[in-house]
Amino acid sequence: MAKHPLVTVDVSAVPANMTGVGRYAVGVLSEIGAPATEAGIEIAAVTKLGDGDRFRRYAPGIAMVETVPTSRLRRIIYEQRRMGDVMDRMGALVHHGIHYTLPGHMKAKKVVTIHDATLIEHPEWHERAKVTFFSRMIARSAREADALVFPSASALDGFARHFDTRARTVVIPHGVNDARFEPPEGVGDDQQLAALGVTRPYLLFCGTLEPRKNLERLLDAHMSAWGGGPGLVVAGLAGWKDSRLRQKLDALVGSRAGKVLGFVSDAQLGALYRNALATLYPSLEEGFGLPGLEAMSQGSLLITSEGSAMQEYAAGVALFVDPLDVSSLATAIERAIVGGAELEAMAVAGRERARGMTWAASAQSHLALYRSILGL
Repeated sequence: MAKHPLVTVDVSAVPANMTGVGRYAVGVLSEIGAPATEAGIEIAAVTKLGDGDRFRRYAPGIAMVETVPTSRLRRIIYEQRRMGDVMDRMGALVHHGIHYTLPGHMKAKKVVTIHDATLIEHPEWHERAKVTFFSRMIARSAREADALVFPSASALDGFARHFDTRARTVVIPHGVNDARFEPPEGVGDDQQLAALGVTRPYLLFCGTLEPRKNLERLLDAHMSAWGGGPGLVVAGLAGWKDSRLRQKLDALVGSRAGKVLGFVSDAQLGALYRNALATLYPSLEEGFGLPGLEAMSQGSLLITSEGSAMQEYAAGVALFVDPLDVSSLATAIERAIVGGAELEAMAVAGRERARGMTWAASAQSHLALYRSILGL
């Protein structure tokens, strides 16, 4: 049994190459340890077997419970059949599932983060197996959770269009930590970019290469606006359903209009953000859109989608486009290439906005929720 009220946070679904959900998990855990201790609460991260050391690097003050099988199927089965009993025996009073799901047969109070409703509203943007599993888990979370966390009002609105819930619903925005993007000692941005084969000037896209990121329209818009000027650098993990997208990416590289990098390190990503003419993130829909906030934090001009979750944190400090309109995006790209004092001021204002959105603030909001559920 824990000496203090115990809150367990399930991070077992976070892959080695972290994208949005992983960044969320690490961001909150890295900042919640000290304030939780001051509040008399113990936080424990539930990881896959052998994965505790990885999370200790990010959150050294957090206890690690290495109990989840490493294979995806066994991990899911374990969560649904055994994790609840294990957490109850540990004395957990609150359990937080950070990725739509919650364990079966658990006495502890349950918190679940719902990142967006696209699995329900746009199943064509996701792999079929994920749609089937996570749609059921979202519905179950709506029925059984004690609290649901959403990263934006947009994500909450999407959920509310499809589900009624007795759970408390809370919007807690993501954050950013500038230290993540610091280069290794003695290595400047010029060296980072040279190692990637990237030359200035350029435009940047960062995100998983999947349908909802709208990269096909972005490539069309860039080719329309390019005219031999700044190239488009594409950074991010390959997603799914990308055969047609791959053809367009090959054409981008073949015409010398851009470069495709794949997954890059945090330090490399920081250099890419800081030196881009603009970061292009015209996603069709996001629960939060973390790359947009990250770009702003590094002083990059952000071009992103109107009417999106990104507009909640970037209103007035970014260029907004209709993500379905290639000409609207091309016009914004041309404007970024021309530049000027107005856009420079916008990028500066964006960086100031991002400074107020930290993982420390997000962690404090999560801790306040845990305290409330615990009655503290």
